Amino acid sequence: MHHTISIRRVMPAVALVVALFAGRPAVAQVSISVGPHVSTLGVGLSGEVRLLRLVGVSAEYNFAPLSTFEREGFSNRFVVEPTLGGGMILVMLHPGGGKFAIGGGLMQGGLAADGTISLDSGSGATFDINGSSYSAAQVGSLIGEFEYGSTQPAFALGVTGRGFNFLLGAALATPELDARATGPIASDPSFRADLDAELQDARDDLEQIPVYPYIRLGWHFGF
Repeated sequence: MHHTISIRRVMPAVALVVALFAGRPAVAQVSISVGPHVSTLGVGLSGEVRLLRLVGVSAEYNFAPLSTFEREGFSNRFVVEPTLGGGMILVMLHPGGGKFAIGGGLMQGGLAADGTISLDSGSGATFDINGSSYSAAQVGSLIGEFEYGSTQPAFALGVTGRGFNFLLGAALATPELDARATGPIASDPSFRADLDAELQDARDDLEQIPVYPYIRLGWHFGF
């Protein structure tokens, strides 16, 4: 999958801005804050370069994903294992010159996850797919892939800067969803048709609310 903007390149760019202005904050009226956070994109580092108290550029990058969790699907519970989240860059406006801010920008990535259902083939357990029942011996393991992979417009509001940080917002994003079976029935046309129909229903549900909720909690140290 091709991304149009790389957050890995965004963070060095923000660091460069910090380096350029750090030596003359009194002249340029620049405020710099950096610190750790936990967000719906993962655990990572965020920072803001703020100019003239009214406008800031906020960026984050996440180094660790959220923890695994369980979900219900195909009449079975399965474990979802998220991979590395993503990042975000926002232009923040501070209307009163304080910590309250509202802004917009871009999110790249977001939750990406693999979920696997593996049933005991001798237990008589079944998968219910598009109204049809398939045995565990036929399906094998059912592996699902869920990914927010592209760059999406985003917005947020909250408090940013030195000390406690809190942002609440969303990105206009719809994930890609796919699944495949590993068992002997994987290439059967009727099974494929049922699996495709089940996946399309799930995609239709996701498209009804095409947003990725964004929450970030953290603490910034000022420079």
